[in-house]
Amino acid sequence: MFLLIAALLLTTGALAWAGCGSGTSSATGTGVVAGLDPLVAAAKLVKEAGDPETSVGGVTQIRNLKDTYEIEASDARVSGTNEVTINADLLADGSGTMWGSWVITNSKGTWVCDKWTGAIDVGTVNRFTYAEAKGTGEYEGLTLYMQQHFASGHMEMLPPSEGYALSGWIQKSE
Repeated sequence: MFLLIAALLLTTGALAWAGCGSGTSSATGTGVVAGLDPLVAAAKLVKEAGDPETSVGGVTQIRNLKDTYEIEASDARVSGTNEVTINADLLADGSGTMWGSWVITNSKGTWVCDKWTGAIDVGTVNRFTYAEAKGTGEYEGLTLYMQQHFASGHMEMLPPSEGYALSGWIQKSE
């Protein structure tokens, strides 16, 4: 099921990036997507370190939550293990902000994100994050840009179960 979802995300993302079949390759095209290597991926939760929560002035604070995900991406450079640190401030209606850091590691290098940011919709149903990560090893000189959408609560996210979908691109660092 995990591979099927990743394949569907790949197909959808490829169509969107290629202009629904325009034949323009992002890596060799012109205009907005010139020099970009687009990707889609799915991540599966493999280890969760609990919810270190406290309440301060009516705000639920989550600090230094450590989760581990396995990522399977359409671009093999982004496939690997993702160690994520999560912080969040949640209001009474469930909305809030999120931030943290992460490192994706595989046999050829790492992607290091020192600070990602995110927003949580009312009721914690929809969560959106954005991140930039610098490459090391064989990915030195490249930057990975990723956006993620979590639907439902942290452990009820579909697809895939207990994970999330992401999209983004790799380009030469500026």
